[in-house]
Amino acid sequence: MEESDMEIVLVDERDSHWESTTPRFRVYLQTKGAPGRSHSTATYDIIGEDVVRVIDWAAAKAGSDRAFGVALVYDDALAEQTNPGCGRGLIWLVGRDLNDSFYAP
Repeated sequence: MEESDMEIVLVDERDSHWESTTPRFRVYLQTKGAPGRSHSTATYDIIGEDVVRVIDWAAAKAGSDRAFGVALVYDDALAEQTNPGCGRGLIWLVGRDLNDSFYAP
């Protein structure tokens, strides 16, 4: 990807008001299914590790036979409060869940 393909914005680093030193990452290891079928998925949460180490682990576990995706798990307290059981979401960092296309409208 060339720099011209990205939106790059100079920011004031003081605009953030909280940080987490124990991130939770979700790793999907997937084997592609037959056409029209879902993909076989093994899912893991890795807590408190550096994203580079998580990506390295996922790539090693996937090998050449499987695809992998890594997401940051985000627990939205307001969403949980207004819709119990629905506050957890994923922010994709690398790859994605290959089964997502089955849920697209």
